[in-house]
Amino acid sequence: MKIAFIRSVSLQQANPTLRAIKDYAFHDNIELKLFYTDGDCNSELFPGDFEKVSEDIGPEELCEKIIKWEADAVISISLPDNNAHRDSYLKELLEEQFNIPVIMHPVSTTTLLSNKWETNQWLKRNGYKVPKSVLVYGDLLSKRTVKYVAYIDFIISKVKKLKKPYFLKPLWDSMSTGVLKINDINELKKYLYDTNINCDFVIEEQVNGGLYGMEVVGNNGNYFCQPLVKKCTGITDSLVPFDHVRFGPFPLGNDEIIQLENKLIKICNELKICGSVEFEFIRNEKEFYIIEINPRVSGMTNLSSAISGLNTYTCLLQMAQGRVCDSEKNPSFTLELPLENMTVEKFDEISTLTGVHSINHVVYHNGTEQYKMLFQVNNLEEACLKLSDINKYFENIPNYVFEEIKQENLVKERELV
Repeated sequence: MKIAFIRSVSLQQANPTLRAIKDYAFHDNIELKLFYTDGDCNSELFPGDFEKVSEDIGPEELCEKIIKWEADAVISISLPDNNAHRDSYLKELLEEQFNIPVIMHPVSTTTLLSNKWETNQWLKRNGYKVPKSVLVYGDLLSKRTVKYVAYIDFIISKVKKLKKPYFLKPLWDSMSTGVLKINDINELKKYLYDTNINCDFVIEEQVNGGLYGMEVVGNNGNYFCQPLVKKCTGITDSLVPFDHVRFGPFPLGNDEIIQLENKLIKICNELKICGSVEFEFIRNEKEFYIIEINPRVSGMTNLSSAISGLNTYTCLLQMAQGRVCDSEKNPSFTLELPLENMTVEKFDEISTLTGVHSINHVVYHNGTEQYKMLFQVNNLEEACLKLSDINKYFENIPNYVFEEIKQENLVKERELV
C-alpha cells in the first residue's frame, strides 16, 4: 500500500513521534512518501521517500503530484490552520474525482474551526460552554469602507459587559500568533485608537481557571481521546504555549473525565472529524469552557503521544488503511518544557539522561526557534528534583520552569485535600 503524507512547516516539530512510525509501516508493508513545503528532510526525520514542493503550492498541483505517485491514501499533517484548510480542499479533489481517501476533515469543518468567532458561535448554538466574546471588524476600524464614526464606542460598550482582563485574538491566525492580553477598558481604548489595525479579531473575556488541552483522534464515528494535558500559565507574560511547562496525564475524577471525553467525541461526530483535532479549554470549579478547536495535528501531538504511549501518526496510518485505530493507552507522566543556552554537546549529552524522552530543536511558522524537552517521571515533585539536578550541571532550564512546576504541584495538592 502506498500512503502519502502532506506537511507544511518544519518537519522537526513532528519528531520524534513521526519517525517512530517506521516499524509499523515496515511491518504492514506500507510505502511512504512525504510532500513537504518548509525546512529540510532526510531519512532520520521521515521513514520513506520525500519531495519538497513550493511553499505556496495549491491543492490542484498537490493533487497532480499525488496522482502521479499513485498513492492509495493520503494523510494531512499540515499546520497551521491555513495549510490544513488547503489540505481539506485537496481531500475533496482526491476523494470526489479519484476515489483516493484522505485523512483530513471536510473543508466546511476546517473553515469553521479556523475562524475563532465562527467556532465560538457554533459551540454556543449547540449548547457548549464558551467564554463571552465580541467580534471586531478590521475594515471598520481602519475606515477602509464606510466610516462608522461611533464604531469604537460600540466596541467599548460591548466589552464593558465582559470580565476583565480581555484577550484579543486575530480571527484566522493560529498557534497564538497575534494574541494580546488587555488589562482594562482604558488600555483597550488606547489600543483601538492608537494601533493601525487591519484584521478582524475577537475580544474574549477572562474565564477564571486552569488552561488545558486534549487531542481527539479518529474518523467515521470511531474516536478516542488522548490524555488530558495541563498547560501552565502565569509565571511569564508569554501567551505562547511552547514557552511554558505542559504536562499530563492530569488527574481528574473518573466521572469528570468520562463526561469531558464524551462531550468532545460528540463534537467530533457532529463535525465529521477525520484525523486529529486539539481542544483547548478553561476548567474552573464548575465546568469546562472550550476556547479553541485546532483542526489538525498540533504542537501538543508529540506530548500527547508520549503520555499515552499511542502514537497519533501511527493512528492516522491505521485510518488510511481503513482500520479502526488503536486506542489502548499505557500512560507515562510526561512534562514538556523549553530549554535555553543549548549547544550540540549539551543536546547529545542530555538526550542520554534517564527520564529524557526526547529533545527537539524546532523552527515555528513565524520564524522563532526553540529547544523543547519531553521528560518522564512519576510526578511533579520528582520532576522538580531531577530537573534541578540536570540544571546544576547544564544550566539550560529557565528558572521560571521550576516556579511553574512548584505552582502546579501546590494547586494539585490543594485540589486533593
